Amino acid sequence: MLADYEKAGKLYLEKCCDPDLKRAGDCFSLAGCCELAAQVYARGNFFSDCLTVCAEGSLFNAGLDYIQLWRQLETTAAEVIRRHELDKIEPNFLERCALHYYQLKDTRSMMRFVKAFRSMDLMREFLRSLGLFDELLLLEEELGNFLEAASIAKLRGDILLEADLLGKSGKFTGASELILFYILANSLWTSGSTGWPLKQFTHKGELLIKAKSFAKNESDNFYEFVCTEVDVLSNEQSNIFTMMTNLNLTRRHKSIRGEILSLRKILDAHFELYSSKYVWQDEVIVDSAKHMEGLVSKNQVSVDTLVYFWKCWKEKIVNILEYLACIDGQFAFNFLGVWK
Repeated sequence: MLADYEKAGKLYLEKCCDPDLKRAGDCFSLAGCCELAAQVYARGNFFSDCLTVCAEGSLFNAGLDYIQLWRQLETTAAEVIRRHELDKIEPNFLERCALHYYQLKDTRSMMRFVKAFRSMDLMREFLRSLGLFDELLLLEEELGNFLEAASIAKLRGDILLEADLLGKSGKFTGASELILFYILANSLWTSGSTGWPLKQFTHKGELLIKAKSFAKNESDNFYEFVCTEVDVLSNEQSNIFTMMTNLNLTRRHKSIRGEILSLRKILDAHFELYSSKYVWQDEVIVDSAKHMEGLVSKNQVSVDTLVYFWKCWKEKIVNILEYLACIDGQFAFNFLGVWK
């Protein structure tokens, strides 16, 4: 019986003047010759029949090749009706193929069909429904949708990748700030750390340079802010005058992070000096804050400057702890290494 269908299909094809491609394809399909049936249907632009037999015969790659070929062809008015049929069956065919390779854990083949979906929204919906965020991220990046890719990286908790993608999208401010947060968190709150001193970690120097590189694309004011933060976060040794300069700059840029770290570095500079190096003063100080900061700016320290900067640092730390209970206490979480 099957042989008879195949023979009939060949007879329809051999009609020299006008081969009946539709009937030939039907016969080959009934005979189970799916590949031959698909070829015949494709010759006649019988879109729906071709994809149906490709699906039945698991000829997924052939079906995709036909779809891509048909999309490039100019169609006559009569074929427009058939195109409407294709529009109905094509999405189901592509999704069926993609799911087939997903179940085989062959994501590379799966993505070939996903990329053939007619819209980015359909691609996103399919990949999200299966929880394939890695594949979606790579797809968004490949298509130049860097902001969308960055949002996926954020969901994954990959801060450095998110920063890189923000940079590619031209969001240099956000990219720099993310890197600075990452450096802070890994300098203070890595496993085994007690929150001070700032720790060195792999690629820290490269990340500091990258933060400055992104910031250079923004305003001079923002670039100065990032350069100051980089100086404060670095592990390089500096004198107390430089620390005081950075403290003033962080205050000017209203950077609580930079101010807290600068204050702590100034305190450490006090602790590292022998008492014999302290300046002793007996006169009454009218403007204590101005005097203390002025003294440190001259590379001089005293018991009074130690007490003054201790109080300044303690006040900032207490504020952080209080902000933890506030709705707008995002910085407090960021300082403690939590990014929301």
